[in-house]
Amino acid sequence: MKHRCERHTGRLQRQLLMIATTVCLICPATAFGAHFVQTNLVSDIGGLAAVTDPNLKNPWGFSHSSTSPFWVSNQVTNTSTLYAVTGKTTGTCRT
Repeated sequence: MKHRCERHTGRLQRQLLMIATTVCLICPATAFGAHFVQTNLVSDIGGLAAVTDPNLKNPWGFSHSSTSPFWVSNQVTNTSTLYAVTGKTTGTCRT
């Protein structure tokens, strides 16, 4: 038969394990250190991003390569806007 103190220690360990598991399931980003900061790069609303572009309308995707600027697809106007790494608009193409 186990000593009375050993039974309490086992119960305490199970309770601590349950608490730790619950915390990890409720707060996974905090528990595992997955922290990040969102930065809005371009918006058609002034003050919402680093660059304001009134031609940006319902953007839904972007493309890029090592030798070209970023191409952002504008669903409303059926165009693509090209952005340089500096954030300046380099052109708009009808798609």
